[in-house]
Amino acid sequence: MRKTKVCYVLCAVLLSGCVPHGSTPSVSTSQDALQQGLSFLRSGQLDAASKHFRSMQVLKGENVSALLGLAIAADLTGDFRTSEKAYKRVEGRGSSTAMYLNNVGYSAMLQGDLEKAYTYLRQAKAIDPKNQVVQGNLELLKNVLPRP
Repeated sequence: MRKTKVCYVLCAVLLSGCVPHGSTPSVSTSQDALQQGLSFLRSGQLDAASKHFRSMQVLKGENVSALLGLAIAADLTGDFRTSEKAYKRVEGRGSSTAMYLNNVGYSAMLQGDLEKAYTYLRQAKAIDPKNQVVQGNLELLKNVLPRP
């Protein structure tokens, strides 16, 4: 249940920041494919989302929204190796946003690296102090890693 709620929140945020990249003739097709993958995420079909994003070969591409979609699906299915690859591909192209930092922090929390999670979540909060998703994840973390 917790993973499903997180998936919905992450998808909503990901969709709100979705901006088409480039102006090639295949943009509408790639945007349709992206929307299909995000639709799988929203409906909680994590394996389908992961397979869909992989079929788009997002790890070879530049589409930040697709990379983040793959990272979210991978995190929530426990495929942290894939999520780390996707997050690394985003670095330098959207990695300074609160939601990116939140997602990497949440990924670290899922992997049990609570210090790393705290670092990323604090950075996210510094960028967007009113972000409720970031605040919620920091609250979760405080339950297991008390901080001032």
